[in-house]
Formats: sequence, structure tokens, C-alpha cells
Amino acid sequence: MIQLEAVSKTYEMAEPLTVLKGVSLEIADNEFVAILGASGSGKSTMLHIMGLLDRPSSGSVHFRGTNTSALSDDDLSRVRGESIGFVFQSFHLIPHLTVAENVELPLFYLRAARRARRDAAMECLGAVQLGHRADHLPSELSGGERQRTAIARSLVANAPVVMADEPTGNLDTKTGDDIFDVFRRLHEDGRTVIVITHDVAVANRIPRTIKLSDGEVVEDTGPCS
Repeated sequence: MIQLEAVSKTYEMAEPLTVLKGVSLEIADNEFVAILGASGSGKSTMLHIMGLLDRPSSGSVHFRGTNTSALSDDDLSRVRGESIGFVFQSFHLIPHLTVAENVELPLFYLRAARRARRDAAMECLGAVQLGHRADHLPSELSGGERQRTAIARSLVANAPVVMADEPTGNLDTKTGDDIFDVFRRLHEDGRTVIVITHDVAVANRIPRTIKLSDGEVVEDTGPCS
């Protein structure tokens, strides 16, 4: 599904800052993977590169068999829209849109018809047990409901890959457990799920853990069949 080959990322500043250093790994279809590391370890940069939101400074990224270095920015955008759903710690919901409208957004950018967008949004909200909140604004939701809205949005285009950056970081323990159960069900349904976390307890609940330190992989519990 995703393969990194000797991937490095350097940000050009007054002093160049290298945050990934020759990372090579492969994530198979329908794996459930934790990317574990402390703040500054490079894990969010890795997510951005695996998710085709950023390009590496060197090395290559293959996504579903395609070397993405040969793709234009428009092509990368299309692949992201069709194949990857993102969930972020701070939710990234648009405050003046309803829950359903927020979930519809990926399909809007893919130019799906209005009725198709709404039907898909309602189906995904039902999957995260939030259909009754479809016409509410994000400000009217709890933190857990906002995160479930973000998860529904990541699913609406039927993407085979879901990538989540600290998805339980802003939530209490009970709500975080509920959100984790949603990701577990997504994996059981056949999706590839990648969770970025600094929390060892979260990583220990996921079949495979890739641990980063100072931009390098220092531990990998290995691919899971």
C-alpha cells in the first residue's frame, strides 16, 4: 500500500533542519499501524509525506504501486482525495458549516452531485453513531462528537487508507477509548489505518508499532498479516 525508500526531509531555515533521516518502511494493505514518538521525533512529518501532503527532500514514496515523485501536484491532490482520509487532533471542522456539510466536503472537491454527497455523508455519520447531529454546528458538539465528525469526513469518499494524527490527544480517557474503537472497526472493515501518537498506551493497543526518534526508525514490530 505505502512504501518509503530512504526518505529524508530537510527544512531550509537559517540552519537547515533535518527531521527525517533515510527512513525506509512498507505498510501493507489492511494493516493497523501506530507511528510512535515524542514531540519533535518526526512522526507528523512522516504522516504528511506518507499522506502525500508533502514531498521528501530525498528518497521516494510509492503509493499503491505508483512512484509519487513522478506525479504533479494536481495528481497528488487527486490521489489524496480518492484514496486517503485524514483525521487531526484539532478536528479541522469549518465552524459555519453543519456536521453533514463538513462531512460532505471531500466529495464537494471531487465534484460529486449534491444528493450523492448528502447520502454518503449521512451513511458515514450513521457509521459513527452521529446521524442525529447532522444539522448541528461544530460548536454544539462535544469533543468526542467533533472527532467522530472528522472520522466520518475521512470515510465519505470511501478511501482505503485512514491516517490520524494524535486523534485522541484532546479527549478524556473514556471518549478516547470510544474513538479508538471506531478506528479498530475501520481496520476490521478492511481499511489501512495509520495512527500517529506519542502515547505508548495507545500504541500498545495497535498490532504494529513503528517507533521514531530524532527522525529515524528505532523500532518496528514488523508487518502484520
